Amino acid sequence: MEDRPMWVMLMFDLPVATKEQQREANRFRQELVNDGYLRLQLSVYARFCPTIQRAKRAGEVALARLPDEGYCRVLYLTDHQWHRMVVVEHRKRVDPEPEPAQLTIFSASEEEKSPAHT
Repeated sequence: MEDRPMWVMLMFDLPVATKEQQREANRFRQELVNDGYLRLQLSVYARFCPTIQRAKRAGEVALARLPDEGYCRVLYLTDHQWHRMVVVEHRKRVDPEPEPAQLTIFSASEEEKSPAHT
């Protein structure tokens, strides 16, 4: 299982009662996108990783950036489990997001190694 492709899914709630909390929530969401996560819903993001080790590292990095008053769950799914997901848009079934192109995976992996992402 260690070499299997995995998806990291983050589900979170962030306080947004004050302007500062709104800025923190927006900063957190933008950092997720910069780290290669896809926005599935307002507070649900997912990222494909080629191995479980990279998936766990991506989850740890995201949790380290979570605002102090935030609440988050991290779910690790195999690529097989991901593609069994049922997605409905406007009452029609659609396929879940596909595995990204190999070049995208490697560029996101390189970002994990940079000092700004530790």
